[in-house]
Amino acid sequence: MRTARQTEPPEAPTRELILKSARKQFLERGFQGASIRKIAADAGVTYGALYGYFASKEALFYALTDPLVERIMKKLDETESAMRSLPAEKQLLGMSEVFYVRLPELVELIFEDREIVNLVIGGAKGTKYENFMAELVRRDAHAVLQAAGHAQSQGIHMFDGQTLEILLEGYMAALFHLIVSGRDQQTVRQSMETFAKVYAAGMLALMKDSGNENKREE
Repeated sequence: MRTARQTEPPEAPTRELILKSARKQFLERGFQGASIRKIAADAGVTYGALYGYFASKEALFYALTDPLVERIMKKLDETESAMRSLPAEKQLLGMSEVFYVRLPELVELIFEDREIVNLVIGGAKGTKYENFMAELVRRDAHAVLQAAGHAQSQGIHMFDGQTLEILLEGYMAALFHLIVSGRDQQTVRQSMETFAKVYAAGMLALMKDSGNENKREE
């Protein structure tokens, strides 16, 4: 009597053992501090055999991090697209509302694997994610600058770009602190929304002050 054929290839268990070992090493030591030999030994395979599954330490790191990061970036792309779909003159004031609506989905993604998010943010030096937070800041700054440009007719003027990036860096740092804090999902979502409201209100006030100052100078 024939037995049912396996749905997974025979090498799948070994690959999963390597990934499990790599995850532990990367989380403990970061990308640069992790030892590929230690990963292989803990997985019960030889150093050479590991390279039959993953061509490099980078490939192993990305096998763990890419799937979740790609889903998060897709969600951010969808959010930015929704913001851009607003009438140009309403984008600046409407950005926060769009973010609030989509925030629960973003937090849900983070909580799919909070350890991997922590790894990308805090343990990715030497990989393509080394400047992940800075890239998010630049992305947000660009979106805010564009929206502010459309809102100049409403007496709103953008302050200097360097100040904007510093403010957004502070916002990202606050979010990172929340993610690594171990707080529950609902608390993280509520806190992220509160932070977003505080920063949005503060930046809008600065833009209005900048607009009033320009009028006084005229």
